[in-house]
Amino acid sequence: MYKALSSKWQARFALFDSVGGDITSTQYRQKIKELGFFGRMKYIMNFFAFFFGIIYFCILGLWKKGLVLFVGMCVVNMIIGMVEYSTGNDLDGLVRAVNIAYAAMCAMTANYAYYLKETKGIQGWNPFEGFSKSSAANIAQR
Repeated sequence: MYKALSSKWQARFALFDSVGGDITSTQYRQKIKELGFFGRMKYIMNFFAFFFGIIYFCILGLWKKGLVLFVGMCVVNMIIGMVEYSTGNDLDGLVRAVNIAYAAMCAMTANYAYYLKETKGIQGWNPFEGFSKSSAANIAQR
């Protein structure tokens, strides 16, 4: 069905298809729990999205979602910078934590966002589309 994609993407898409494309379902959670740690990471996280963020999202054609995540991270870092400047405190640890959280959000949303783009044609601005039950119901209706 997804012959143009690599075997890694085919496996990810097959898992998402096996649960009806709904990653909020208990069936999805059960299938993920059955996998080993590294198998689980293959479906839950994306290594390239963690390290390359918006660049990887653009490569996948998910530039809108990548831009939203990147701008959100930049805004939070600017606010931290203003607080740091006005108080004179060193908040480097907080900035690092925000940047790691940004990388983790990219890694955790890339696989499913790419699945939605390729199978359902959904390329909206919301990077967390499909991660809540109400959002999953909207996707199921399309």
